[in-house]
Amino acid sequence: MPASLSKLSKLERLAVHANSLTGSAIPEQFTALSKLVWLELTNNSFAGSLPEQLSGLSHLKVLLLSNNFLTGSVPTEFYSLNHLQVLLLHENALSGKIDGTALQHANSLQVFTLSQNELTGRVPWEQLANITTLTTLALSRNHLTGTLPSVLPPNVKRLLLSNNDFSGTLPSFESLNLTDLILSDNRFKGSLMLGENNALKTLLTHNNLLSCGVRGSPQDGTIENNLVAPGNKLAGPAPSWASMASVDFLWTQTFWEEFKWPTIEAV
Repeated sequence: MPASLSKLSKLERLAVHANSLTGSAIPEQFTALSKLVWLELTNNSFAGSLPEQLSGLSHLKVLLLSNNFLTGSVPTEFYSLNHLQVLLLHENALSGKIDGTALQHANSLQVFTLSQNELTGRVPWEQLANITTLTTLALSRNHLTGTLPSVLPPNVKRLLLSNNDFSGTLPSFESLNLTDLILSDNRFKGSLMLGENNALKTLLTHNNLLSCGVRGSPQDGTIENNLVAPGNKLAGPAPSWASMASVDFLWTQTFWEEFKWPTIEAV
């Protein structure tokens, strides 16, 4: 990146996604853009650790760094950005644990994605549950462990936890108004308890140890992408709301997970 970039002192939005930008680290020039509200560097080839100096961009609302080759842990300073609403870090090579203490300061976070990294350990659910603004939490395809608590982020709509090493009995999701619930390829057991008026569009539960089926029904009586989940121990009749007329995809033996990220609009 040209050194002259740092002279754009009034720049508020910078998007250089889907290029072939490389470097052993994210360029320091970005840290001089103190007025930035939106920084988008997705789909490039940046490597190295995340620079904690980005936390000096105190006006940031959107920080999009997904689809690179970033390593190391997430700087705790990121969570102290008072205005940060969207933090996309999926599809990198980040490692370590999710810092629960630092998450206590992420009071404005709405979309938080860490899928397809190398994260380990337990998820700090207690701190996440206190982020009342959080609507999307994506942690799929890591090496995370532990169980799901009875208290989850109260306004979460999209919860993506597949391909980890979660275990234990599933909590009830009856109090949540979920649109996407992806729990596949873990070691969950028990039954899936949904609210009677949820707005589910995508439900993936294959390759777990579920035994009691799905209880509860979606708001309009259909699920757009319903899976009859293979690799479980389900028994009993299928739920009455599982109308074949509404099912776009149905797998009983094999499955290829394909999830499209939503377009992030200006916030």
